Amino acid sequence: MVVIGTFIQNTELELALSVLEHHGVPAEHIAVVPMHGREMTQASVSAKTGTVNEKAFEIGIACATALGVVGTSVGFTLELGPLMWGVIFSFGGMLAAFLIARTVMGRRQRSMIGRVRRKRSNAQPEITVLVQCESERAEWVSQMMLKYNALSVGEMEEA
Repeated sequence: MVVIGTFIQNTELELALSVLEHHGVPAEHIAVVPMHGREMTQASVSAKTGTVNEKAFEIGIACATALGVVGTSVGFTLELGPLMWGVIFSFGGMLAAFLIARTVMGRRQRSMIGRVRRKRSNAQPEITVLVQCESERAEWVSQMMLKYNALSVGEMEEA
């Protein structure tokens, strides 16, 4: 059985491949084929291709920086001092902003998936992944690809 999935080139593709290899699919049974359309450069990929976790992490880091400054300023008047309060505020800001951003963006993404599976953009490079596996594992491989945001997944019997 051959399972075929199409992905946008991002870290979720890398995660899907590592999960497949980790769960016993040999690397020799996985083929990754970049699809050629028009000339692609790294600059042509839009900034919107990041995953929910990547975007939430960036928002968390920005909030951690801002709250670290606030915590340091407040820390001059508190007992533990500016260094400790800066670290405490940074950690708290990072954690709170990451969780809030991930929750909000995750809900938004799930609601959009109901309307449109995923908008394809000609400016984003696509990668096709072919996985040769036993018939019993084909459904699991398909589910793993969909879990890591494959644009489409198909199966075919070997000839």
